[in-house]
Amino acid sequence: MVYLVDGAPGPWARDGELHTDRPAELTPVLRDQLTRYSRTLRGPRPHFPVTAGEVADHCRANLRAYWAPLVEHAAAATGPVHREGVLWLGLGPARLWHTIRTGEIVGKTRAGELAAAHWPDLAGPVREIVAARHDPDLPLDEVHRRAAVDLGRRVLSEG
Repeated sequence: MVYLVDGAPGPWARDGELHTDRPAELTPVLRDQLTRYSRTLRGPRPHFPVTAGEVADHCRANLRAYWAPLVEHAAAATGPVHREGVLWLGLGPARLWHTIRTGEIVGKTRAGELAAAHWPDLAGPVREIVAARHDPDLPLDEVHRRAAVDLGRRVLSEG
């Protein structure tokens, strides 16, 4: 949820936590979401012009700048598997991959389902990552970390 004051970004909330320290960054993806899905509570409905190309370019840049180093860090990792890291890496890049391909912005669960369908050789572990997102008792291990790395690399190669 983003609160706008006179069309400018203001405080925002995610997962029930209010952030007032800095305004939300109005990226092309956020502008697209606000234009498509937002509800105006008071005043005129804001419109944030954005093209599908701008959204896709932003996703590609985010893949290179943010996700590529994380994929390679996870690829080199040894030792215990960090569950939250596997969940993050296993589903985050898939969201961008889907948006680049279709223009649609989906959640992590749907992105995982779509990636599992697209890459059948990764389907088992990716579906398990999706399931673990909803069940904290489901363990994730090295097989899942490797699947997240493989998926991330495939997304990066297509992005």
